[in-house]
Amino acid sequence: MSNGITDMVGFGRPFIANPDLPNRQKHGYPLAERNPNTLFGGNEVGLLDYPEYHAQSFSVVLKPKALISALRFLLL
Repeated sequence: MSNGITDMVGFGRPFIANPDLPNRQKHGYPLAERNPNTLFGGNEVGLLDYPEYHAQSFSVVLKPKALISALRFLLL
C-alpha cells in the first residue's frame, strides 16, 4: 500500500479458518483448511472452533560438557 499500487487488501476466506492469519503469515506457519459445510448458518461450529496454530515444541539433548557450559552461561 505504501508504494501506491493498492488502497486496500482483503483476506476474507483465509480468515474464516485462520483467526490468527496475521501471525501465521508473519511466521510462515501453514494455513488451516476451512470446512465448506460449516461456512454459513446454524451455530458456532466452524465459526468459533478453528484453533490458533501452535508451532511444535522441541527438546534439545545436551552432552555433559555442553550442559555444563550452558549452565555456566545461564548462571553468570
